[in-house]
Amino acid sequence: MNKCLETGQSSTKETLRDERKGENPMAPRKESELRVSKHKKHTCSKRRFEPDQNKRLMKKQKSLESKLAGLKKVMNHEELQEYQEKLGQLEQNLAEIRMDISWAKAINDKSQIYLNSIIARLFS
Repeated sequence: MNKCLETGQSSTKETLRDERKGENPMAPRKESELRVSKHKKHTCSKRRFEPDQNKRLMKKQKSLESKLAGLKKVMNHEELQEYQEKLGQLEQNLAEIRMDISWAKAINDKSQIYLNSIIARLFS
Protein backbone atom coordinates (compact mmCIF):
# COMPACT_ATOMS: atom_id res chain seq x y z
CA MET A 1 0.00 0.00 0.00
CA ASN A 2 1.19 3.45 -0.94
CA LYS A 3 0.24 6.28 1.36
CA CYS A 4 -0.49 9.68 0.02
CA LEU A 5 2.04 12.17 1.34
CA GLU A 6 -0.51 14.96 1.84
CA THR A 7 -3.37 13.07 3.54
CA GLY A 8 -1.67 10.00 4.88
CA GLN A 9 -4.29 7.65 3.35
CA SER A 10 -3.54 4.54 1.37
CA SER A 11 -4.35 4.70 -2.33
CA THR A 12 -5.47 1.14 -2.96
CA LYS A 13 -8.58 0.27 -4.95
CA GLU A 14 -10.40 -0.93 -1.85
CA THR A 15 -10.18 2.38 -0.06
CA LEU A 16 -11.23 4.30 -3.14
CA ARG A 17 -14.24 2.01 -3.53
CA ASP A 18 -15.18 2.49 0.13
CA GLU A 19 -14.93 6.26 -0.23
CA ARG A 20 -17.27 6.22 -3.23
CA LYS A 21 -19.90 4.17 -1.42
CA GLY A 22 -19.96 6.34 1.66
CA GLU A 23 -18.99 5.84 5.25
CA ASN A 24 -21.09 2.72 5.93
CA PRO A 25 -21.00 0.41 2.91
CA MET A 26 -23.52 -2.45 2.84
CA ALA A 27 -22.30 -5.85 3.88
CA PRO A 28 -22.42 -8.58 1.24
CA ARG A 29 -25.44 -10.87 1.36
CA LYS A 30 -25.34 -14.18 3.10
CA GLU A 31 -25.65 -17.35 1.05
CA SER A 32 -29.20 -17.91 2.28
CA GLU A 33 -30.19 -14.42 1.08
CA LEU A 34 -28.74 -14.78 -2.41
CA ARG A 35 -31.31 -14.52 -5.13
CA VAL A 36 -31.93 -17.42 -7.39
CA SER A 37 -32.16 -16.46 -11.06
CA LYS A 38 -35.61 -18.11 -11.37
CA HIS A 39 -37.13 -15.77 -8.83
CA LYS A 40 -35.92 -12.51 -10.32
CA LYS A 41 -38.65 -10.04 -10.95
CA HIS A 42 -37.16 -8.72 -14.18
CA THR A 43 -35.73 -11.24 -16.58
CA CYS A 44 -32.98 -10.62 -19.02
CA SER A 45 -33.78 -9.96 -22.67
CA LYS A 46 -32.69 -13.45 -23.74
CA ARG A 47 -35.67 -14.93 -21.92
CA ARG A 48 -38.05 -13.15 -24.28
CA PHE A 49 -37.14 -15.54 -27.04
CA GLU A 50 -37.53 -18.81 -25.20
CA PRO A 51 -39.35 -21.61 -27.06
CA ASP A 52 -42.42 -21.44 -24.79
CA GLN A 53 -42.97 -17.80 -25.60
CA ASN A 54 -42.35 -18.46 -29.29
CA LYS A 55 -45.07 -21.12 -29.16
CA ARG A 56 -47.42 -18.64 -27.51
CA LEU A 57 -46.61 -16.03 -30.14
CA MET A 58 -47.23 -18.57 -32.90
CA LYS A 59 -50.59 -19.51 -31.34
CA LYS A 60 -51.56 -15.84 -31.11
CA GLN A 61 -50.52 -15.29 -34.71
CA LYS A 62 -52.54 -18.30 -35.88
CA SER A 63 -55.61 -17.17 -33.96
CA LEU A 64 -55.30 -13.67 -35.42
CA GLU A 65 -54.93 -15.13 -38.91
CA SER A 66 -58.03 -17.28 -38.43
CA LYS A 67 -60.00 -14.26 -37.17
CA LEU A 68 -58.82 -12.31 -40.21
CA ALA A 69 -59.90 -15.14 -42.53
CA GLY A 70 -63.30 -15.22 -40.81
CA LEU A 71 -63.70 -11.48 -41.28
CA LYS A 72 -62.78 -11.84 -44.95
CA LYS A 73 -65.44 -14.53 -45.36
CA VAL A 74 -68.02 -12.30 -43.69
CA MET A 75 -67.01 -9.39 -45.92
CA ASN A 76 -67.16 -11.61 -49.00
CA HIS A 77 -70.59 -12.86 -47.91
CA GLU A 78 -71.82 -9.28 -47.46
CA GLU A 79 -70.38 -8.25 -50.83
CA LEU A 80 -71.98 -11.31 -52.42
CA GLN A 81 -75.35 -10.34 -50.96
CA GLU A 82 -74.95 -6.80 -52.32
CA TYR A 83 -74.13 -8.13 -55.78
CA GLN A 84 -77.06 -10.56 -55.65
CA GLU A 85 -79.41 -7.70 -54.73
CA LYS A 86 -78.06 -5.60 -57.61
CA LEU A 87 -78.41 -8.58 -59.96
CA GLY A 88 -82.03 -9.04 -58.84
CA GLN A 89 -82.76 -5.37 -59.56
CA LEU A 90 -81.12 -5.64 -62.98
CA GLU A 91 -83.20 -8.74 -63.78
CA GLN A 92 -86.38 -6.86 -62.80
CA ASN A 93 -85.38 -3.93 -65.00
CA LEU A 94 -84.64 -6.29 -67.88
CA ALA A 95 -88.04 -7.98 -67.48
CA GLU A 96 -89.75 -4.56 -67.53
CA ILE A 97 -87.81 -3.57 -70.65
CA ARG A 98 -88.80 -6.85 -72.35
CA MET A 99 -92.46 -6.17 -71.50
CA ASP A 100 -92.15 -2.65 -72.92
CA ILE A 101 -90.55 -4.01 -76.10
CA SER A 102 -93.29 -6.61 -76.53
CA TRP A 103 -95.97 -3.91 -76.04
CA ALA A 104 -94.17 -1.69 -78.53
CA LYS A 105 -94.09 -4.56 -81.03
CA ALA A 106 -97.79 -5.18 -80.51
CA ILE A 107 -98.54 -1.48 -80.97
CA ASN A 108 -96.26 -1.39 -83.99
CA ASP A 109 -97.99 -4.43 -85.48
CA LYS A 110 -101.43 -2.84 -84.89
CA SER A 111 -100.31 0.46 -86.36
CA GLN A 112 -98.77 -1.36 -89.32
CA ILE A 113 -102.07 -3.17 -89.92
CA TYR A 114 -103.93 0.14 -89.58
CA LEU A 115 -101.54 1.83 -92.04
CA ASN A 116 -101.90 -1.05 -94.50
CA SER A 117 -105.68 -0.79 -94.32
CA ILE A 118 -105.54 2.99 -94.95
CA ILE A 119 -103.21 2.48 -97.92
CA ALA A 120 -105.48 -0.24 -99.30
CA ARG A 121 -108.52 2.08 -99.08
CA LEU A 122 -106.64 4.89 -100.78
CA PHE A 123 -105.69 2.77 -103.75
CA SER A 124 -108.96 0.95 -104.11
